[in-house]
Amino acid sequence: MIYQKLAYTLNKCHQRGISNQETSEAILYKNINEDKYKQMLISNLFVFINLEDQIANTLFQFSHTQLHDFYHSKIDWLCNDLKAVGMLSHLAFPSVFSPPQFRNISEVLGGLFVLEGSMVGNRMIYNWLCQSPFLNHIEEFNFYKNYDKDVGRRWRYFHKLLETYCEDESAAILATENTFNFFHQAMKCKNLVAAPF
Repeated sequence: MIYQKLAYTLNKCHQRGISNQETSEAILYKNINEDKYKQMLISNLFVFINLEDQIANTLFQFSHTQLHDFYHSKIDWLCNDLKAVGMLSHLAFPSVFSPPQFRNISEVLGGLFVLEGSMVGNRMIYNWLCQSPFLNHIEEFNFYKNYDKDVGRRWRYFHKLLETYCEDESAAILATENTFNFFHQAMKCKNLVAAPF
């Protein structure tokens, strides 16, 4: 099953130590402050701005209605969250490093495996953010709350879409790895500074 192969690929990436340990520990111990939270949002916005448009452009070249209906942009959630902490809702970024390319439906599915999978992890982060005493003045964490209680159902449904539409397993696996590596680069980049349009 392609889902199992992509999950194995992603697990190997995680095992390489590709993570932001400092931020992860801050979240886990409920002591993340607003500056770190802002940087998390900025890093995620950088990722989704760079990836979502080209994923959508490739995806909508194909007449896969189920995938069209499933696809949902996360950029509005991120912009609303940044606006709530006093940052402009529209941000532009310098060209720090190049994102992966998605040229066919299998590569799109590999990219979505990482992006949609991150929504599952975000629900756990959401619970920890809600408990942070340094963030109790923030009313909503839209991006981390994302699909709320529907996140599990959507993720299981995406497994079925993978099995239905993936045409090239090797392309999907490589796209998963490349998307995760791009995600990691953004999360660890200390000089990723957003500038207003």
